[in-house]
Amino acid sequence: MELILIRHGLPVRRDDSADPDLSAEGHDQSRKVADWLAHEGADAVWSSPMRRAVQTAQPFAERRGGAGFDSLDLG
Repeated sequence: MELILIRHGLPVRRDDSADPDLSAEGHDQSRKVADWLAHEGADAVWSSPMRRAVQTAQPFAERRGGAGFDSLDLG
């Protein structure tokens, strides 16, 4: 088994939110990660439920057939 961990893309910096969206650069980073992982045969994609993590995982999840992914909230 191989486990690949990806940190979320660059979020919008806001003082009023602990769960910001990705910035334009962060969305670009998530597409680049999806391109980089395109050759990987992933059995599953897991993400934190935080917006920046979900938005980072989405492009890769869509490339593997649009099946989506699961979120994992560890509190």
